[in-house]
Amino acid sequence: MSHQTGIRPNEELEKFCSKCKQDGSSRLIKCTIKNEQLCLEDHREPQGKWEEDYYRFVNKLVDDNQPCYLLFRFDTRNSFGVHEWLILVWSPESSNVREKMLYASTKASFKIFFGTSSIVSDYFATTRDELSLSCYKKHLSRKIKEQNGEKDESLMTNQELDLLKVRKEEALALTLEHAKSKTLPEVDLPMTDEAFDALFDLKEGLLSYIQLSIDLNREEITLESKEGHKEFDIKDLPNKVPVTNARYHLILYPHNHENNYVKSIIFVYSVGRDGCSVKERMLYSSCKSSLVSAICDSNKFGIEVTKKLEIDDPNELELENLLTELHPKKIQPKQMFDKPKAPAKRGARRITRNGDEA
Repeated sequence: MSHQTGIRPNEELEKFCSKCKQDGSSRLIKCTIKNEQLCLEDHREPQGKWEEDYYRFVNKLVDDNQPCYLLFRFDTRNSFGVHEWLILVWSPESSNVREKMLYASTKASFKIFFGTSSIVSDYFATTRDELSLSCYKKHLSRKIKEQNGEKDESLMTNQELDLLKVRKEEALALTLEHAKSKTLPEVDLPMTDEAFDALFDLKEGLLSYIQLSIDLNREEITLESKEGHKEFDIKDLPNKVPVTNARYHLILYPHNHENNYVKSIIFVYSVGRDGCSVKERMLYSSCKSSLVSAICDSNKFGIEVTKKLEIDDPNELELENLLTELHPKKIQPKQMFDKPKAPAKRGARRITRNGDEA
């Protein structure tokens, strides 16, 4: 949780931002912190489309040694008809540490002041190259992919790639804590480097599909194939399942269900129905449970498997069947009919005796 500085906008900035949010008269607003207040430093009116104005204004309005906030207006509006904005935090590497910390800790308050519903994107830049339109668009593309459960190594910074490498090495160290070889705990078969890396990359959202096999001669779990988000199509999944050999499959399937975003990871054990030897079936079957346990264990791979399936027919993995497995239809309770009410009482029953007058 970031600490708040208590720094507030001055009256000039409040009035100016209120006007710009209503009439969209400014494309870019530059704000700085002076005398413990947020102040209006500069602004620019729109001259073209947002991409053109970004290229035209942004780099020219920042100073090499001075942090600042830039509020940049897009051409789009939200569902309430309000203009959508980007908040850009410029924190050059050459600026002093105190100012960097001040701007970083004040950003949350600044967003609340301007209106979080109006700000649809955040961006942080420390160099003029990072400030460029191309770098910002890469940032946007990466964010969209991550929201869809995908990651693209080509869009990751060197720092993010180094962090990914560290996490992979930590996961490997945990897995090998009690063994010198890459033998998974509770699994008698070792795992190849390629298979280990593929499982980790799927967990990190870098892959959409991996297929694991068991080398019967070497008796080790190997990577048969893997596919990234661009190559993989969930509709082609049945075609990837061999009918003559058993296999393990892991699928990352981000999708929408009933207006909710869902990221499902499916584990499939496919039994080759044609020509699969008894030894092969027994080996795959005996290793399946321990492999799944190791995959799901938070101290090992930590992959949250949404659904586990065992199939002998590739057609069982058609998209319609998968969706049924992931989201079973809710059984509606049978409607209970009320018991018919007894006739209404009409007073005490009259008894007549022979000889009484009617």
